[in-house]
Amino acid sequence: MKALSITLLASLMTLTAWAQEYTFNNGIFFINEDRYGPNQGSINYYSYDYNEMMYNVYAMANPTTKLGVTTQQGQLYGGRLFVVSKQANGSESSGNTSGSRLAILDAATLNQQGSLLRFGASADSVYDGRSYCAVSPDKGYVATSAGIFVFDVNVMTATGPIQGTQSSAKGDHNSLYNDQCGDMVRFGQYVFAVQQGLGLHVIDPATDQVVATLPFPDIVTVFVTAGGNLYVANNSREAYDFGGGSYEADFTCIDPVTFQVKKVHQLDDMHGAFSTWGAWRARMLCVDPVDEIVYYYYDEYQNYISCYDFTTCEFTDHFIDLPEAAEINWDGTRNHQGLYASAMSFDPHSGDLVVQTLEAAPMYAYQIFNHNWVLFYDARSHQLKRQERLQDDYWFPAMALYPDLCAPSLHLDDQVLPVGGEVSISMLNAVVDRDNMSALAVSTACSANEGVVRATMRGLDLVLQGVAPGRTTVTVTTDSNGRLATSSFSVTVSAVSVPGDVNMDGMVAIDDVSDIIDILLGSVLTVYDPVAADVDRDGAITISDVAILIDMLLKGKGLMISD
Repeated sequence: MKALSITLLASLMTLTAWAQEYTFNNGIFFINEDRYGPNQGSINYYSYDYNEMMYNVYAMANPTTKLGVTTQQGQLYGGRLFVVSKQANGSESSGNTSGSRLAILDAATLNQQGSLLRFGASADSVYDGRSYCAVSPDKGYVATSAGIFVFDVNVMTATGPIQGTQSSAKGDHNSLYNDQCGDMVRFGQYVFAVQQGLGLHVIDPATDQVVATLPFPDIVTVFVTAGGNLYVANNSREAYDFGGGSYEADFTCIDPVTFQVKKVHQLDDMHGAFSTWGAWRARMLCVDPVDEIVYYYYDEYQNYISCYDFTTCEFTDHFIDLPEAAEINWDGTRNHQGLYASAMSFDPHSGDLVVQTLEAAPMYAYQIFNHNWVLFYDARSHQLKRQERLQDDYWFPAMALYPDLCAPSLHLDDQVLPVGGEVSISMLNAVVDRDNMSALAVSTACSANEGVVRATMRGLDLVLQGVAPGRTTVTVTTDSNGRLATSSFSVTVSAVSVPGDVNMDGMVAIDDVSDIIDILLGSVLTVYDPVAADVDRDGAITISDVAILIDMLLKGKGLMISD
């Protein structure tokens, strides 16, 4: 027995040394709540190098530190992994602590670089951690049960909460579950943050101030689709509410610039996104990386995936049925695997839909919650490719995260516009990042000469405004998950609008006829002069302008325009 113990100790020491040298850049991080009480939070890692699960990799990389209790959410950003737990597991005032509410790790090695034990001023604050949202390389927001705090990444301290996000939490246990803050997303020029019972806060990250609060009393979460659309999920039915009655549920699309509601996708009263404010968990849905579709579930341990298509406005209940689980019931049937927490995600490197499951069973069958799987589905055919069963343990999976391997690229073409003209360029097409959504890239623009052209960001659009004749350079910098890309291009502002020179190339030609026809057919032209397209100067672009321009060309009146 003594020899066995020495052998086991030597093996653990070898594994710890190996984990401290291993680079986690080819696999999937799985953040776990882990078993409340006996254990604190944990991180597993599925390695594509070995095609197997590596367990408790955080503990192996950090043998002298621990995560907090009920680790729930994380974000990979700028080469770091930010991990949020609900509690710190211990009393700071007594010095008896063994875990933090916020841990900052090196994304490649998992070595802990810093931590935050608590939020708020009191030593034994019970303000629970909820989620982290990176704002910039220097700053992030931490949502808690008491409000949203500003985290300084450089000195690793938190201040706040931000005015307007404070909850009624006053240190007592019951106050943790009222007007708490939850999911957040950095999108366009703002951070959009959810607060229970209130709605969606719009926070200006330049000033850390709430500029608007959109009232959604039944708000569940906020998310952005691949097409750059901002949605909130609303559901008046809380988890474990089986009392019947009338409920309201929807996905509401919001303009990220004006904050106005663009469209409401009404759902059946029992099919809204799963709401668990009573035991908060990170965003329990995922968006398709290509199509305008969201995948989610509406009941805990649901043994199938549902989805909603925003393009067709169609809800599909049993979109994917999950496989059987392990336990055999008295009648010979098996339970099915079920969904828990933020169970679904897309692997940007393999393209697979990755689903974390546990054995679906009633709460009284807690003993079989130690059966867990990871399922790999083909993202387009939705066929199950393979499933990996984890070693039995009460992992209670929280979410999956993927290493950021690809740097973003940014390309913008030279532009020409008239004095007083305006051009909008979608950054969705300009930004390419193979392992992050272009819609979530944050861009800033700077004109070398604002006396010639002004350059600003409006949502996902770069907006150029011609001020005076001349030529200057505009530089755009894009932050995609903490990695930067820059593009500089020339902008020429023409002095006058010449009738017929629609594309502003200095010549009235047949291409200008094609441009007017495209405008009439509803095409969106990147660069054109609307004044020049109104050839007859009647205040409207019509088919008569096409006829007049063709007549000009037939009569040899196409011309070169000198500067």
